[in-house]
Amino acid sequence: MSPFVGVGINYTTFLGEDTEPTINNGDPRFGDSVGATAHVGVDFIFNERSGLRVDARWTDSRSDVDFNGARQGKARIDPLTFGVSYLVYY
Repeated sequence: MSPFVGVGINYTTFLGEDTEPTINNGDPRFGDSVGATAHVGVDFIFNERSGLRVDARWTDSRSDVDFNGARQGKARIDPLTFGVSYLVYY
């Protein structure tokens, strides 16, 4: 078992923004974002070639928001994501 923590810089680009019909088929756009990120987790090492990772990431993301071409303001999107990954070491 090998726990880890990390901090760094995150770059986010938003692709394929869609709206619900209640918004009148508008055209929302979110600008790219650069912000801090934190990462914690544990690697469970099976052998010298493989393992399992359980982790969590938090990202500080702020984005300009345009709707139908007009700037509406900024959005603060700070996701906390959890993951489980199978690892293969080379």
